[in-house]
Amino acid sequence: MYFNMLKKLEWVATTGEEETSTPQSYYEDFESRRYYRLSQKGIAALDHEWSNPHRVLYPQFDLEYFRRREGISTTSGKRPLKTA
Repeated sequence: MYFNMLKKLEWVATTGEEETSTPQSYYEDFESRRYYRLSQKGIAALDHEWSNPHRVLYPQFDLEYFRRREGISTTSGKRPLKTA
């Protein structure tokens, strides 16, 4: 899943080099091994972006989104008390 996000962000690119993978000798429909390299976008990406590419790919799902979704107060950081 992590590597798929890197491909969607275009931080990695295929080198065009492929080789037969071991499972291909047992399964005909198994994919070849592909080699990748960092793209210019990947080289330019900051460390905190590499640590959480999901946030870069989907910026609309920030911390405030999850607080609102869970009903957590944005001022206190706590859930409101439930009343009977």
